[in-house]
Amino acid sequence: MYLAITLIIAGLCLVFFGAKFFFGILFAAFGIYILVSLLSVYKKAQKRAEQNKKNIEERFRGKLDQEDIEWLKDMITPPIGRKFLIMVNEENSTNVKISIPLSIVIVLKPFLKALSPMLRKSIKDKISIEIEEKYYTLIEDMIITSLDELMSFSGDFIKVESKGTTVRVGIV
Repeated sequence: MYLAITLIIAGLCLVFFGAKFFFGILFAAFGIYILVSLLSVYKKAQKRAEQNKKNIEERFRGKLDQEDIEWLKDMITPPIGRKFLIMVNEENSTNVKISIPLSIVIVLKPFLKALSPMLRKSIKDKISIEIEEKYYTLIEDMIITSLDELMSFSGDFIKVESKGTTVRVGIV
């Protein structure tokens, strides 16, 4: 987007300040072409998101209540694909939405082993409870082996409510 705007401005400057009329028109036309292409891609993504929202409502109408369907529709954002969704609502109107495309998780799978020591350190810094090393490795192995299986699931949801906080987790 910034490249398109920069090209348009550069083209207009070249035309009005008399450097080269041909290159000014060329830069401005190329910038307008990029801008129009980006807007058409954005419109297509919006149409796809709306279509997916309708499909979700039809697909899960009998399986989920209307509140769960609404939070699912709220989480549908580009890029469209299979996602791991987490939403936390508190009574104080604190809302946290996390939408992680599973394709990114699968691509990052080889790096999880290398990143696990940093994750352990950050967890130890945030939680005052000491967790043994064997439990960290057990959780790590469980997550890594289950990533391939996550790609085959769709429409599985968990809803947990406790003391004014609602946590919803789903794969769509």
